[in-house]
Amino acid sequence: LKRKRDESFFYIFDELFSAVIAEILALKRVLIEKVNIHLHEMNFAPLGIREKLFFTLLGRTEEQSVEKIGERLKGNLKLDLNLGYTQFHAQSEDYLFFLNGLDLKLFGSLGQQKMAYIGLNLAFLELYLAERNISPLVLIDDFSGELDRYKWNYLMDYLQMRPVQLIMTTANEAFCHQLAQQYEMKVLRVKEGEFYSGLEERQ
Repeated sequence: LKRKRDESFFYIFDELFSAVIAEILALKRVLIEKVNIHLHEMNFAPLGIREKLFFTLLGRTEEQSVEKIGERLKGNLKLDLNLGYTQFHAQSEDYLFFLNGLDLKLFGSLGQQKMAYIGLNLAFLELYLAERNISPLVLIDDFSGELDRYKWNYLMDYLQMRPVQLIMTTANEAFCHQLAQQYEMKVLRVKEGEFYSGLEERQ
């Protein structure tokens, strides 16, 4: 869209583009339905979440058809041409996360949002394990400041019971020692651009 063209040039592509967007959104809805099954079945009480979690797309259902998407693209065309990019596309549809029917972003505390995000990732992990005969690689950034010891113990115990490879980063020395001793994790350190293994930091 950066190159200014006559509007009619884009009408040819809008029909194909609409079909692609509709197909991607349909696949997203299937994925969300599967994730919600796991969210419904899993117990997140140890993370402080005793209410039901629900995951959905922001876009309205009637806008998912090829015809509706085409109308939306056509209606946005003049503004899109002025902006130089398309406002509506499959990846622009935001996700909504609900706790007991309430939008977490609007009504949930920061703590609830963080715990729900962890729960969502665990649901994605369960879905992956259920559908693929592959041990996934799980990457986790330092959560020692986000979770108390009871919650991170639950999370670590949960992951240890799953056929996954876990890589975790942390700058918290005490947390590093606790994890290494309690879960027999191998410690790799990075200092001044160099890697080395071992629980104790080199001087």
